[in-house]
Amino acid sequence: MGENEVPMASRWRPPDQGSYKLNMAFYVDPCLNLVGVGSLIRDADGSVRAAMTQRMVSCDDKLQLQATVVLLAVKFAFDVGFRSLDVDLSFSELYHFLQSEGPCLASIGNIVDDILLFRNSCNACKFSIIKSSCNKAASALATEALSSASSQAWFDTAL
Repeated sequence: MGENEVPMASRWRPPDQGSYKLNMAFYVDPCLNLVGVGSLIRDADGSVRAAMTQRMVSCDDKLQLQATVVLLAVKFAFDVGFRSLDVDLSFSELYHFLQSEGPCLASIGNIVDDILLFRNSCNACKFSIIKSSCNKAASALATEALSSASSQAWFDTAL
């Protein structure tokens, strides 16, 4: 394995006790120029504690799209009140940007810096790289988001 390669999880794993797993996915409809976004937050037992679907206009820059999806998901988790997150990503290039501590000078730097601002506002927040096949439930939500006329969110009120 090379220096820049990160081991990639091949199946979904629950977070540690007291943490929450954030999974997200997106689905692009090139005919409509829209993107469906789905995110799920689960506890250590694997129970869904919150879910969100949203539609947004697509963009031509794949890395920008990935960063925007992660920002939407992390912001949703933060807004709902989750402060200990294990964020699963299937975007390896973005993952490497998110490991930095300083300002990101890439073309998507402002989005990366916003994601890191949320990360730094949490009690604990780490990013892990996974295969996209580990995000089947979030992928289903992303596909569903395209058929819905509005964004939807659900969270467990027992938080």
